[in-house]
Amino acid sequence: MFDADHHPARSAFEDAWYWLSNGHDVVQGHYAIGNGESSRFAELVAVEFEAIYAVSHPGRTRLSGFGVFGGLNGFWRIDLLARTRMHSSMLTEDIDSTLRALAEAPRSPSTAP
Repeated sequence: MFDADHHPARSAFEDAWYWLSNGHDVVQGHYAIGNGESSRFAELVAVEFEAIYAVSHPGRTRLSGFGVFGGLNGFWRIDLLARTRMHSSMLTEDIDSTLRALAEAPRSPSTAP
């Protein structure tokens, strides 16, 4: 299932399929500011988003062993989404669904708190 908040990149579906077909349950897109050269402010916003989506999110995922989906185009395995669902009453239904999916996930002894 594709949850679209923005226009996907041309390779988004092929990229997502690579990860989904290799065992991942959810794949999140990457923000790319399209007009970063238009002003100094736009350039700063582009740098900030790149720091968040290219450094902070992947770094936190590597350190914690999981990622929280939210804020951009997402691809979900339909069986996981069918169990988890997205609740329209939530302001950020994608983050809510991610947290509920993580709560449902079985923990291995190496990742249990």
